[in-house]
Amino acid sequence: MSDLRADEAAEMGVVLCHATAVVGTLTNASQVYVCLWSHGPAHIHFVVQPETDALVNAFGTWGPALQAAMFERGDIPERAEVERFATRAREAFKTASS
Repeated sequence: MSDLRADEAAEMGVVLCHATAVVGTLTNASQVYVCLWSHGPAHIHFVVQPETDALVNAFGTWGPALQAAMFERGDIPERAEVERFATRAREAFKTASS
């Protein structure tokens, strides 16, 4: 992140703000985590993860431990479910960015 120009960092902030708003709205999250994973200067990942009461209750934890528990369980949503969420998210992004 420190290698980004000021305009790139500012734009990333806006994108993350919109992403957390969209994910929070679509999942009714009590909060949304944003994690940065980096693999070198030109390859970064942002994980935008909702925390819902249902997830906390299902896994018995929150925060980074929630993400680790979800990965460990290995539950993968059905493709159709992911596509439905992506469609809803695209529409919500249009609203969030206007």
